[in-house]
Amino acid sequence: EIQRIVAFQGAFDRLLDIISEESEAGGSVIVDDALGLLATLLRGNASNQRLFTESGCVERLSPLLGLSAEQSSSSQINACRVVDALLDSAEHAGGSRGKLSEDSTARGSRTTVGKSGIVNALASLALSPTTATDSALRQAAMSALANCIAAHEGNQRKVLDLSVQVTGSKSESAPSRLLSLALRASTRAASEPPLFVLHALLEKSPHAQLQLAATLAPVPTAISAGGGAEGVAHSQVGFARTLALALVG
Repeated sequence: EIQRIVAFQGAFDRLLDIISEESEAGGSVIVDDALGLLATLLRGNASNQRLFTESGCVERLSPLLGLSAEQSSSSQINACRVVDALLDSAEHAGGSRGKLSEDSTARGSRTTVGKSGIVNALASLALSPTTATDSALRQAAMSALANCIAAHEGNQRKVLDLSVQVTGSKSESAPSRLLSLALRASTRAASEPPLFVLHALLEKSPHAQLQLAATLAPVPTAISAGGGAEGVAHSQVGFARTLALALVG
């Protein structure tokens, strides 16, 4: 109840104003504290989540999630946690993860998050080679990304269609990149976040399942030789075959 009263007294706008002002002034500690308070006000509180979404606050989070040297890693991590808190239902906060995807408030917030560009921003933080040495940031981004795409076809399609620059001119589809990160992880703990995102992408998602299962088909000669159909070559080619080899090998 206290959370709701504070939120309806204009706390969200004031906190976001402080974050914007202090980000420009380089005040990362204050930014982190304000983001932490936002997450506390949102987590498991459906009325606050609706207010945050409907009052245009989601769009103000997007700049904090960019791959920019101006953003501190701790602020990016805390911004990811705000997204996670925004999509947390009361049932999830109480330990029942299965009901999260069915929560209407979280679903509405997911739609707004997708329109604001946050899904792509989170995917960049989670999958870009530039964040390879920051495991805490990657884990936070993957947790928020999985929450954004759970049982939401529009956001799932954004991830399915996303291509990630790996090295030089080489790129991978986001699902292939996630699978690669999981298979190459040096510990089980490191492999769990990308697998969690893939689970959210595929669970009860016939469109995603069919699109990735289709990659079991042989690659056309022209594509495998590097000629033509560049978009297809850089999409989901090989995902299912790589997964199958990992399962049997």
